[in-house]
Amino acid sequence: AQLQSENEIMDARVIDYKTGSRSITIKEAEQGRNLQLPIYALAMRKAIMPGIRVNAASYLSISSARPVGRIDFESGEHAHISDRAEYLIKSYVSQIERGVFSIRPNGRDVCKQCQHVSACRIAELKSVMEDSDAEVY
Repeated sequence: AQLQSENEIMDARVIDYKTGSRSITIKEAEQGRNLQLPIYALAMRKAIMPGIRVNAASYLSISSARPVGRIDFESGEHAHISDRAEYLIKSYVSQIERGVFSIRPNGRDVCKQCQHVSACRIAELKSVMEDSDAEVY
C-alpha cells in the first residue's frame, strides 16, 4: 500500500502484483468472481489501519510490466464496489457455514478451462435439468 497524509486522514492505494497479464475487469469484482482488490481495501480500512481511506487499487502484471486492472473507490461508478464486495463476502461465508455449495459457473468459458472436469457436477446437473427451461453451462 502507498500512503499519503491529508489533514490526519491517511489515503492509501493498494497494489496487487500478478504474474499473468490477463486483464481483470471491474465487472468481475461486481459479479463476485474477482474480489482481491476490494478485499485488500476492506482489510486495510477495517483491520490493518482502521480509519484509513483507500481511494484506489490496481493489479500490476509482473510479466508484461503494465497495469491489468484498477478500481477507483472514490469514482461515482466504482464507489459501490467496497459495499458490494463486503455483501458478497458475508453471503459466501454464510453459505459455507450452512454447507451450501451451489453449482453456478460464471459463463460458458469457465468450464472449458476448468481442471476439475472429472469431479465436476455440472454434467450431472445438466442431465437433471434437461426438461427444464433453466440454462446450465
